[in-house]
Amino acid sequence: PTGVWIRSAQYGASTGSPPTRDVTDVVRARVQEGRLDMTVRNGTLGGDPARRVVKKLFVVYTVDGGPEQRKDIYEGHRLILP
Repeated sequence: PTGVWIRSAQYGASTGSPPTRDVTDVVRARVQEGRLDMTVRNGTLGGDPARRVVKKLFVVYTVDGGPEQRKDIYEGHRLILP
């Protein structure tokens, strides 16, 4: 594959502990022309999976078929891949 490929994406408490939500399909749908540029927000990721706690988006991805990489992005911050 050319560009970024989202292998998995989870959204939830910044500690990574439950509850988290599988948002892989939502994040994949935001990839355009092999790039991903999005702001991590409850509204763009299907709602708030963990009320009253700081949240993160945990993304596992590859670029141009290369090695697997991971990024953890806090709610309200922008994610740009690659």
